[in-house]
Amino acid sequence: MTVNPEMLVLCDPRFLEVLASAELRLPDGMGVVWASHFLRRGVLRRLPGIEVAEAIMAWGSERGWGFYFLGAREGVAQQAARVMQRRYPGLKICGCHHGYFADDAEVVEDIKRTAPEVLFVGMGVPKQELWIARHREALPVRVFMGVGGEFRCVGGEAPPRATVFPFPRP
Repeated sequence: MTVNPEMLVLCDPRFLEVLASAELRLPDGMGVVWASHFLRRGVLRRLPGIEVAEAIMAWGSERGWGFYFLGAREGVAQQAARVMQRRYPGLKICGCHHGYFADDAEVVEDIKRTAPEVLFVGMGVPKQELWIARHREALPVRVFMGVGGEFRCVGGEAPPRATVFPFPRP
């Protein structure tokens, strides 16, 4: 999980349980980095989720890994996948599905059928993390990652986020 301050203040006990059980928690917000220094945990720098996702795509595309994009409105994940395939030649997209579905079973079956190594879920916090937690044992996926609204940003439906550092990086 890529963790930002907004996630840390959620009071949903199930979400906090999922957060605590994540195999990897990366600091996606400067507030997390600063809090880490304040608490003397020593996180060195921010690792924005989209940069981590792109690094996984670059690495995975070189190894022939398959990717599945799940989330956003109809067509947005597909557009984001096309953009990423241009950015990372050789990126293998196994499938895409919008995030507005009533029946998880159909989506789970599609992911099983296409058998990607990486599943990016863009449904927003905490929905995407809870969805991953519910289905991770049933899916043949190596890497699960919540990517929030990044399909919209990458696919051109939302303006890209600006990274602003008003203070020097720790």
